Amino acid sequence: MKKTKMCEFHKEGRCKYGADCAFAHTESELQQAPDLRKTRLCRAFLQGKCDDSDCKFAHGEEELRASNICFKTALCTWFEKGNCQSGAQCRFAHGVEELRDDPDAKDPGLGGLYDFLPPPDPENDKATAAKARKAEQLSTRPKLPPVDRSRVIFLDVDGVLLPAGSVEMIFIDGVMLPVRAAKEADFNRTALSNLRAIVQQTGASIVLSSEWRRKEEMRDNIRRTLQTQDIPGIQDSTPIFQPSAELVKQRLDQAIIWAERRAREIGSWLKQHKDVKAWVAIDDIDFSWADSVKVSGTPLMKHRSVLTNPKYCITEKDAEEAVRILLNPPVIAPGEEADAIAAARYLTEEALAKCAGAGLM
Repeated sequence: MKKTKMCEFHKEGRCKYGADCAFAHTESELQQAPDLRKTRLCRAFLQGKCDDSDCKFAHGEEELRASNICFKTALCTWFEKGNCQSGAQCRFAHGVEELRDDPDAKDPGLGGLYDFLPPPDPENDKATAAKARKAEQLSTRPKLPPVDRSRVIFLDVDGVLLPAGSVEMIFIDGVMLPVRAAKEADFNRTALSNLRAIVQQTGASIVLSSEWRRKEEMRDNIRRTLQTQDIPGIQDSTPIFQPSAELVKQRLDQAIIWAERRAREIGSWLKQHKDVKAWVAIDDIDFSWADSVKVSGTPLMKHRSVLTNPKYCITEKDAEEAVRILLNPPVIAPGEEADAIAAARYLTEEALAKCAGAGLM
C-alpha cells in the first residue's frame, strides 16, 4: 500500500527518505489504493455501540471480507488472548513466525476506495509484535535457579539498565532523581537480558543500591520492569546515608563524595547480612573514587564492581565479569589493602586531571 497518498513532507521540501519514501512525491507515482471496507472489525461496535450508519468497518465476523492485502501482516490480538475463533482461516498472524514481510501483496479483484480509512498504526503494530516476541522469548528462556541469598547483586539503575539521558533528571536535596517514572520502553532491553543471564548463572539476589530506592513509586517502577523480563524482584535496598561531612568540608569533587557514600551504604548493608559470601556492585560509578578515600568499616569496592558505560548499560562482557566475581569472589589480603587504596588514588587523580583538561570540571 505504498505510494497511495502524497507525501506532505516532500511538498514542504523536507522529506528525508527520497526514493524510499512510502508516500508519493509526484502524481505519476500515485498508486491505486485497495478497497479495505469491512476488512477489519469496528472498534466502536466491539465496545458495544456504533452510531455510524455508513460504517466502513465490519460489525461482526460475518461481515468481514477476505483480502490478500495485509494478509498475515499483523498479529492477531484475539490469538494473543487465547480466544481466536477463526483458527487457520484467520487473516492475522498467529505468532511472529506467521508474519508476512510483503505489505504490498496485490488482489486484482479489489477496487480503489481507501481514503476514508484511517492510516495504519505502525507503532501499535510494533508494540503488538514486541509483546508476542517477548512472550515467545520468555517461554524459551532457561528457568532460573532458586534464589541464593549468599550471593548478592548491588544494582544501580541509571546507566546500568536505563541509558543516560533517556529520562530527564533533577537535583533534589543534592541527589539526582528522575522527574518521572520510566516507561518500559526507556530501559535497555539488552541490559535487562544480560542482568537475567547473571541471575540465571549465579542465582544471586538483587539489592537495590540506586537512587531509585528512595521512593516507593520508583522502586515499584523497577520491580515491574524486572518482572516483565522474568527477572526476580528486588530482595532489599541499601540504607540511605548522608554525604561524608569530612569530604564535603574538604570540597572534594562531587563524584568522589557520591561514590564514597554509595560504598558506605553497601558496606553497612553487608554488615547486617553476614550470610552473604559473594557480592558484586554493578554501577556506572567508578568505585576507584570511593576506594581513594576509604575509611575504616567501608569495604574496598573496585575489585568487586562492574563499571558500566552509561550509554550502553550492562553489556554481555559486563555480565560475564559479574558472573566471574560472584562465582569466584576476588580477595584482597590485609597486607595488600594499602596498595589497592594507593592505586585507587592514582587512578582518581588521573581521571580528575583528564576531566579538567577536557574542560569538564
